[in-house]
Amino acid sequence: MLGRLGGMLGDRVDGRGLRVVPRPHCRILASLSATGLEPGPGRGAAERYTFSAGQNVRFTVGTPAFPAYVYVDYFDRAGSVLHIRPHNRALPRRRKPDSELTIGEGGPFNLRVGRPYGIDLALVVASSHRLFDAPRPRREPADAYLRDLRAALAHARKAPDWQGAYSYLVIETRPGPLGGATN
Repeated sequence: MLGRLGGMLGDRVDGRGLRVVPRPHCRILASLSATGLEPGPGRGAAERYTFSAGQNVRFTVGTPAFPAYVYVDYFDRAGSVLHIRPHNRALPRRRKPDSELTIGEGGPFNLRVGRPYGIDLALVVASSHRLFDAPRPRREPADAYLRDLRAALAHARKAPDWQGAYSYLVIETRPGPLGGATN
């Protein structure tokens, strides 16, 4: 596949930095890319984490260089999204620039690894303006949320002072002995 891609581009393709993302997650990233939102710099952009059965999913993401409302969503392979930040009883609060947010350490709930195992995706969206006026349900179909997220981003982008960014984390879960997370 990389050889064909290199032939089409007229240059050698180096696949060391490429990540293979399962089809449902590829669609999520393509949908987000269509909004014009740029990948953000800093910790959490396209990182990969691995967790074993029984472990809590835990990761840290960085906020952008501007004050932002930060939305952290966990997309599973079945086509659902779990809203981690903010959770279903709260609206987001504005976070300081260049700070860190740890997921899976305290908060309203923890994600414990269990079946089915495979690759999931955590999406982090930062916006200088609040995207939703009401809390989202804890879990909902990914397609419905992505539709609403695209509309909310389109509305927010109309503000002349709007800034936004996103990052994502590939989260692999697997059976096996308890061990440390890798990234």
